[in-house]
Amino acid sequence: CTADSLQKAQIDSVPVIVNHATLSSIEIKQFDYFRLLNKTLHFGKIRLADGSADILIPKYTRKDTSAHVNVLDSVKQYLQRISIADIQIINVGTHVINKTDQPEEISAHISGLYLHQFVLDESTIADSTLVAFSTSVAADVTGINIPDLDGFYKLSLDSVSFSSKDKRIQLYKMAYNSLYSEMQFSRKKGYRTTSMDLQIAYVGIEGLQL
Repeated sequence: CTADSLQKAQIDSVPVIVNHATLSSIEIKQFDYFRLLNKTLHFGKIRLADGSADILIPKYTRKDTSAHVNVLDSVKQYLQRISIADIQIINVGTHVINKTDQPEEISAHISGLYLHQFVLDESTIADSTLVAFSTSVAADVTGINIPDLDGFYKLSLDSVSFSSKDKRIQLYKMAYNSLYSEMQFSRKKGYRTTSMDLQIAYVGIEGLQL
């Protein structure tokens, strides 16, 4: 299945454009027709697997009203609630171009992303205890690469594992390296200084306050 130029709006009003997405497997289960009568779109399960996605976050200004579209505001005449019992994204490579701020480019491979009891309505938007509008989120992401973090450094991670239920995040093989030689680094900074190169095999954080 291929989808081009699919556009959606984030809750914080920054638009996200999926320029191109290719998936070998799309599975949708338990679509509840009757809940549409109450302006609720409900699925028991959505599973997207084996593919890739190119995502663009375009630059916008506060005067750009087209960018300021709340998800619920844009569909509330048709829907007041979107609920999905389980969302799974498995084996999908991603490439993100961010035009709003640094970093501008991120690539990663989503080995597994799992959202349980995803609900999007006015109450969940206001609920700061939820992660991604879900009661629990788990993710395993590999091959994370940010080739230009801030104009001076690049960042890479072999893998990241996250669980909101366990309140845990694990980072494996993190590298933070300068883009320039010592001389070039000072010239870019505009004053004499030294760059930093950092290699960390593992970082584990327990008891995250989400």
